Amino acid sequence: MKSIQRNKNNQYDLTLKDPRTEAVQRNRDLINEMGQFRRVNASLLIITIILVCFGLIMLFSASMSTSFATQGDNSQYYFIRQGGLLALGLGVGLFIANFVDIKFFNNNLLVLILYGITFLLLVMVFLGGSRSTQMGATRWLYIGPIGFQPSEIAKFSAILFLSSYFSKTKQERSKGKYRARTAAKQFWLDGRIDFLIPVLLVGVWFILILIQPHLSGAIIFAGLCFAVFLAARIPWKSWLSGILQLLPIILVLILLAVLIYPALNDGASLTDYVAEKFAHSAKRLETHEAEDQVSEDQSYQTRQAEITMGTGGLTGVGLGQGRQKYNYLPMVHNDYIFPAIAEELGFIGTMTVLILFAIQFFLGVKISLNANSVYSSLIAWGFSFLIIFQVLLNVGVATKVIPATGITLPFFSYGGTSNIIFLVEIGMVLCVSRTGQASDPVLRKNLISSAGKQR
Repeated sequence: MKSIQRNKNNQYDLTLKDPRTEAVQRNRDLINEMGQFRRVNASLLIITIILVCFGLIMLFSASMSTSFATQGDNSQYYFIRQGGLLALGLGVGLFIANFVDIKFFNNNLLVLILYGITFLLLVMVFLGGSRSTQMGATRWLYIGPIGFQPSEIAKFSAILFLSSYFSKTKQERSKGKYRARTAAKQFWLDGRIDFLIPVLLVGVWFILILIQPHLSGAIIFAGLCFAVFLAARIPWKSWLSGILQLLPIILVLILLAVLIYPALNDGASLTDYVAEKFAHSAKRLETHEAEDQVSEDQSYQTRQAEITMGTGGLTGVGLGQGRQKYNYLPMVHNDYIFPAIAEELGFIGTMTVLILFAIQFFLGVKISLNANSVYSSLIAWGFSFLIIFQVLLNVGVATKVIPATGITLPFFSYGGTSNIIFLVEIGMVLCVSRTGQASDPVLRKNLISSAGKQR
C-alpha cells in the first residue's frame, strides 16, 4: 500500500506502508508519470487568448467599413465570421492540448497519410480543381462551400513530418543502424539520411507551392523547414554531404524542365513562363526598390500604409476612430491590419502586440527546451517559430522593411484557414507542455530521498 500527499510547502511526500523494493520502484514510476503528465502551460494559453480577443477587437474596427460596403450593409459580417472560425480553431486546439498525448502524432501511418493528403491537395490546386484566382495566383481550393489554402496545411504538415522523420532516424541510429564500412561511405550515407531524403520529400511541396505561384508562402515554407533542420542538430558533415548530393539533382531537374516545357507548350520558353507567373512579385519588388519611380497605382498601397502607420503617433487616434479604413488603405482588415493598429492605438498599441507575440514565442521555446524527446522538442519549436516568423514578415511589410508579400498577421488578420491552423498549432505546443515535458526534478528528488529513508 502506498499514498502520495501534498505538504504545506506544495511538495509531494511519499508514504510507503510496504517497505519492499518493488513498492519503491512502483512509486518511482508513479512519480515519473506525474512529472510527465501535467496541466497545460497556463501562461501560453492566457497569452494566446489575449491575442485572439485583441485580434477580434481590432478586426472589427478595421473591417467595419469594408464589411458594410460589400456585405449588404452588415458592418459585423467579418467580425462574426472570424469569431466563429477562431472559436472552432480554439476548440480543436484545446481538445488536442487537454485530451491527446503528443506521442499519438508520432505514428508512421498517421505521418504517411498526412503526407499523402497534403501532396494531393497541393496537386489539386496545381491541376485547377475548384479554385479562386486572386492577383494572378491560384492558391485556394474549394471543397463544396468550404474554401482553404493547401499551402497553410503544408506548413503544418511539414513540421509534423520533419519532427517525426528526425525523431525516427535518431532512434534508428541509437540502435546501430545507418553505419557504413568506411569513413567515406559513412560521409555520403549520413548526407542522404540526415539531409537529402527529407529535403527531397518536403521539396516536392515547396515546388508545388511556388508554381501556384505563391512566392511568400514558399518563402515561409522554406524558412520554416530550415529552422526545423537547424533545431534537429544535424552535423555539419551531413549538411555538406547532403548539399553535394542535392546539387546534381537540382541541375538535372532544371535541364529537364528547359527541354520538356517547350515541347509541351508549342515552343514557349521556360523563361517566358517564369516571367509571366511571377510578374506580380516582380512588380512588388520594383515598387519596394524604387517607389518614387513607379506609377501611383503601383505604390498606392504602400504609401497609404506608411501614412496609416505615421498617423497614430504615440497613443493613436483612438480605438475605432481610424480614418484609413474607409477605403483609403486596401486590405486593411487582412494583410495591412498592423498599420490599422498603429493608427488607432499608436506606438504603444503596436509594441503591445509585438511584446505579446514575443512572450508567446519564448514560452514555446521554453517548452521545446524542456521536452523529453526529440519529437516533442521539434514540434514545440517548429510551431512557435512559424507563428513568430509570420508575425515578423507581416510587420516587415507594414513598415516597408521588405516588399509586400501578402502575409497575414496571426490572430488579427481576417482569414479562416490560417487562423484555425495557428490555433491548432498552439494546441500542439500546449500538448507538448502537458505530455511531452521531462519529469519534475523536485518530485524525483523527494522520491529518492523518501525511498532511501524507507530502506
